[in-house]
Amino acid sequence: MPVDDLILKSVDPLIKDLKLENKKVGQVMVGCCTTHIDAHGLARDVVARTQLNQDSPAFLVRGGCVSSLEAVSVIANKIALGQIESGIACGGESISDVPLEFNKNFQQFALKFFYLRERRNGLLMNLVTK
Repeated sequence: MPVDDLILKSVDPLIKDLKLENKKVGQVMVGCCTTHIDAHGLARDVVARTQLNQDSPAFLVRGGCVSSLEAVSVIANKIALGQIESGIACGGESISDVPLEFNKNFQQFALKFFYLRERRNGLLMNLVTK
């Protein structure tokens, strides 16, 4: 599943529960370590696919294993300093959508190769479903 879809699965219910539809928040900060080169606007795309006011600013944070925590820290600090009144910090990773910078056919080949190699080695035997 693409990472933006994973993020939306957590952000959409939040927006609904807090009744933020068509409301502008001070900032949306998305944390994600690995993204495709064509996903440079990941944070903006996430906001565009929600029911938030589309004028809500959105930014992407990249950092190995701490990007979502960094997003939370940035939003919390901006609220504490009075720079914004509200914000959404979120993040996600999707190893099933590996950001190999090759064409889709090669990406699928690499994923299948890894899967078959690990299956042969017995590492995924308990996880394999037919």
